[in-house]
Amino acid sequence: MPAYQLPNVTSGVWAMSIQTPGTLLTDIDVIRQRIYITLNTPLGSDPLRPLFGCDYRKYIDQGNIAASATIKASIIQALTLWVPEVTIIKITSKAGVGTLSFNLNVAINNQVVNIAFNASRSGWGTGISGTRIINAGYKWFWDNGTPSLSVNQLGGPTVAATPAPPGTPTWSNIYGMYEWMVTNWGAYGSFGYGKDEILLFLNPTYSNGTLAISEV
Repeated sequence: MPAYQLPNVTSGVWAMSIQTPGTLLTDIDVIRQRIYITLNTPLGSDPLRPLFGCDYRKYIDQGNIAASATIKASIIQALTLWVPEVTIIKITSKAGVGTLSFNLNVAINNQVVNIAFNASRSGWGTGISGTRIINAGYKWFWDNGTPSLSVNQLGGPTVAATPAPPGTPTWSNIYGMYEWMVTNWGAYGSFGYGKDEILLFLNPTYSNGTLAISEV
C-alpha cells in the first residue's frame, strides 16, 4: 500500500478531503465538507447512526413550492443536529428542470459563507465549492454525447472552455463523457450528475456560463 505523509497541521480542526484524495482540509473547509456529507446522506442509511443524514428526498415529488418549504425544514433540522457549529442565516431556493437548487447563507466561526446545494431524486448534491449553478440535460437512453461549455469570467468576455472536446469522442457512454468533463474542465467548478442532467457549480471567479450536451 502507498505511504502518505501529511503536511504540518497548524489548525486544531482538520480532515482529509473526500472529493480529492490526499488533500488536507482545515478550519471552514472541514465544516463545509461536514455539511456536504450530512445533506447527502439519506436518513437511515447509516446502520450505526440511523438518525444521521437528511430526509429531503421524500419531498421531491411534492411540487416546487411545497417541496422547497419542506426541504428547507429538513436541511435546518439536519444541520442543527449534526453540524451545530453552523448558524443558519438564510436559505433561498430556485426551481430547475427536475431539481431544486438551494443557497445556504450560514455563519461558521463568525464568518458568513454561501454554500450551494442541489436537491434531486438522484441524491446528488454539493456544498464544498461553487456558486452559480448551470446544467445540461440528456436523454436517459443516449449511449453517447458531446458536451460544450462557455464561461464568463468576472468582468471579462464569454469564452469557450478549454480544452475543446475531441472531434471524435473517446468515450462510449454518458458516464465516460462526464468523467472527461471532470478531468478536463474541473478548474471551472464542481461537476455532478442526476438521472437526466449534468450540473456544474461554477467557481466564484466565473459569473455565468452555458453548458450543453448534444447526442452523437
